[in-house]
Amino acid sequence: MTDIVFSILLNIGVFVILAVGYNVINGFTGMFSLGHAAFFGIGAYAGGVYLTHFDPALYTAPYWCHFVVGCFVAMIVAGIFGFLVGVPCLRLRGDYLAIATLAFAEIFRIVMDTLWPTRLGGPTGLEMPPKLPSHWAFLVALALIALVVVAASRIKRSATGRAFLAIRENEIAAQVMGMNTSRLKVEAFVIGSAIAGLAGALYAFSNDRIAPKDFDLMKTIVPLLMIVLGGLGSVSGSVVGAVLLGLIDPLVRFAPEQMKKLWENAQFAWTMDRIKENPQLVYALMLILLIRLRPQGIFGTNEISDLWRAWRRRRPTA
Repeated sequence: MTDIVFSILLNIGVFVILAVGYNVINGFTGMFSLGHAAFFGIGAYAGGVYLTHFDPALYTAPYWCHFVVGCFVAMIVAGIFGFLVGVPCLRLRGDYLAIATLAFAEIFRIVMDTLWPTRLGGPTGLEMPPKLPSHWAFLVALALIALVVVAASRIKRSATGRAFLAIRENEIAAQVMGMNTSRLKVEAFVIGSAIAGLAGALYAFSNDRIAPKDFDLMKTIVPLLMIVLGGLGSVSGSVVGAVLLGLIDPLVRFAPEQMKKLWENAQFAWTMDRIKENPQLVYALMLILLIRLRPQGIFGTNEISDLWRAWRRRRPTA
């Protein structure tokens, strides 16, 4: 039971990192990219190939050394591909950008099915060295989450981050103010891609095998729902949205069975089975409710620290 709990928490941790990186692209600069699953997969394969090449013994000093280097390799390779994709694609806007990046994600998945099957595994996937136990992997995930959240928060509050936000609000006005919007958008795309690569490396190092099917469209849609739920442009919102949606998946898998025991009704049991088989229904319902009740997301563009300071200012003094 403990392993199941830590596996769920580890999965949430991976999605937190993925959502923060996605928010740098879609939230900070307002670009509508649907290719994040590709950079997630590129990071996973880059880190996976690196670690399997050395195949260090678990818990040894070389393992941890190669673990850290593998994460950097994954970030660098994903960032390079982010640059190569971003330079031509970011000339597009809106739906056209979404279609172009979605096409890249599908091309990546198809290529990995056929490219170098003796080394990358083809459709069956790449077999990884002995993985970290879930509780150790979760502790590593917490450390990486802290680094990514601090880095993303500092970027947001920097001059570059404010330029990203200016592009999101009005790109033409940002150009008039003298900002090189093309370069800034490529920078945001590379940063978001590199963070996605880090999430991919952690995903690869904590699984026995990675395969192209692991990086399908849902690996883009779910993080998109997370940042919309938490608030586009809010790092805190990315974390909260990822945690909330990450908890829904195990609830959808286990709760229907328990609820059927509480109310023995054929129609109710049928409904619970459909929900269990199609957790996307719950995601869709949450998104509809959110758009209806709070379209800007839980935090909007604010951070927890901003809300705390605002609350302190409003609090009456004794």
